[in-house]
Amino acid sequence: MLVSLFFAAAVGIGFYAHPAQRTVYVSDPAARSAAERSGVDIVDMKNGSLGVVDINSASASELTSLSDIGEVKAAAIVELRDEVGGFKSPEDLLCVSGIGTGTLDAIRDFVTVR
Repeated sequence: MLVSLFFAAAVGIGFYAHPAQRTVYVSDPAARSAAERSGVDIVDMKNGSLGVVDINSASASELTSLSDIGEVKAAAIVELRDEVGGFKSPEDLLCVSGIGTGTLDAIRDFVTVR
């Protein structure tokens, strides 16, 4: 009962954390801000693509939620994105230092370009 009340309250204010993971499913900007301060992975529910990260707008923190992408690769993605003005396709990630075909294959279903 208490868990159900907590879940209902968390959903009501715009976010909840899956109990087995450190992922927050975000539905509004205020909840996103609170989630970012707590240091958990964030998945945006507004765009209807739960679990998909837009590599042209994701922060380095959001990029680290992807398999095989740590802080160094995430920073390299952001740096290259800023240099070239954005990616045209997920395959452009192959231009990022440290990302090869294996890494791209592992994350391909979880990234998008908008």
